[in-house]
Amino acid sequence: MSPLSPQDEQAEIIQATLRLYRQFGPDKVSMDDVAKATGRSRTSIYYYFKNRDEMFRAAVDAIVLEMAKDLRKAVADVRNLDEQVYTFCISKLKISREWKLILNAIWVSMDQKGQTKHVKTAENLHEKLVYQESLILKEILAAAAARKEIRVLSAEETDQR
Repeated sequence: MSPLSPQDEQAEIIQATLRLYRQFGPDKVSMDDVAKATGRSRTSIYYYFKNRDEMFRAAVDAIVLEMAKDLRKAVADVRNLDEQVYTFCISKLKISREWKLILNAIWVSMDQKGQTKHVKTAENLHEKLVYQESLILKEILAAAAARKEIRVLSAEETDQR
């Protein structure tokens, strides 16, 4: 078996961290817990993350990327604009519902202090999700324009100032 690349190791650590968060909540998961769950030393976990807060932010970023990947995959199988937009909306609802269960489990497992501490991270998660969704919608529209299903609007038509 070949050793994992640093990116794959980090991804494996983040996935283990998310599993532990779902089970115990972020405030109850230590670097030792993550090390034990991944079969690594605590020192090797610190190689990737300076502290628990950094690991939490990385886990949140992983959630955003996973949701975006799932949305892209859903719309990739559809070949016209109407169906892509419809699929995007339905998939967004479905994917959001699935992740909401996980995020709520993480949130309620935190005490008031933990929730207060991570409010900014939760807001950041939302902003990143909206940004990723806007990128996907732009990709859908660009592909539709390339297929001549829609025309590209000029700057004047889009009222850009």
